[in-house]
Amino acid sequence: MHLERILITDFRSFDTIEIPLCNDLTVFVGENNSGKSNAIDAIRLATTPLAGRREIYAELTDIRFGAAASKFEIETLFSGLNPSQQGRLLSAATDQSLQYARFGLTYDASTDNYPVRPTLWAGKAKGTPEPGCHEMIRHVYLPPLRDAKRALASGNPTRIYALLKHFLGKDNPDELAKRLARSTGESDPVAL
Repeated sequence: MHLERILITDFRSFDTIEIPLCNDLTVFVGENNSGKSNAIDAIRLATTPLAGRREIYAELTDIRFGAAASKFEIETLFSGLNPSQQGRLLSAATDQSLQYARFGLTYDASTDNYPVRPTLWAGKAKGTPEPGCHEMIRHVYLPPLRDAKRALASGNPTRIYALLKHFLGKDNPDELAKRLARSTGESDPVAL
């Protein structure tokens, strides 16, 4: 099973956006303040951390400035479910084929109920997921490389090297680093 797409509405810098994701690896690349971290944080809010300890929470400040309503919504669609997952995620199924599971989170601050708690929902009708159903959808968060580099500067960098080797396959991580290095001259950017 993998996260196929995420639909974000009125969350931080996003009005409405649908982000398709690849089966194996998706890399977000863009200018500063283009929404990369916001997209990752949306995924982190809509899923449960593998370790069980949540580091970010839905907050009033996550609602997009200028949004028509005081709420935001994050919707995730998972595909490639195996038979066991199909049986366990019945309440999240989008149709009778059981090929897709749909989960979402709605944060609605338009009521006077404080503190505001996000609502988790599942399936085509946005119903309440079965107990334990949502907790099956887990994520592992790796901090941005700039933070990881700082955190590992005094330690052993083999963890990042191992990740690069895994995702690069036969390519050499050192060669990738050379290709991605910033140019010191006025020449054209390095082609990937």
